[in-house]
Amino acid sequence: MMATDEDGKPLTKFILTEFKKGYSKDLGLLIIIDGKQQVPILKGWWDKNEETRKESGRQYGVLIFQRDYKKPCIVMDSHLFGLLESYIGEWCITDLVEISFTESVTKLVTVPLFPFFDWCSSETMRHLIEDQNTLKGSSKNKSEEEV
Repeated sequence: MMATDEDGKPLTKFILTEFKKGYSKDLGLLIIIDGKQQVPILKGWWDKNEETRKESGRQYGVLIFQRDYKKPCIVMDSHLFGLLESYIGEWCITDLVEISFTESVTKLVTVPLFPFFDWCSSETMRHLIEDQNTLKGSSKNKSEEEV
């Protein structure tokens, strides 16, 4: 995802967003546990997103996916989701799915996309990004002062 307007650039510099559409295979919980594939599809997508996120220097990554004939969902790590809840309040719009893979420290949270957009406004994201950049800048300044 890229920003064509200056107002969107802070978001694209802060969060790497990947889109997956037209996928008909099952991404359900049971396929993760008892599926025959070596790496579950969702985990493969997340690992690729994390690799690209780190290479690009972004703080967070999200996946937005839509299976054929299904509603779109958004996936993010539980840390980002928790930060958003601290700004907005607890998510209680729909159920959510939290997945933890054995070899990963990261827990992933998945919620339906459109209710997420109703819950998390662009103004909330703007405040979160500004606050995180301020924190990042102040810790950077402290490190420089200590040297």
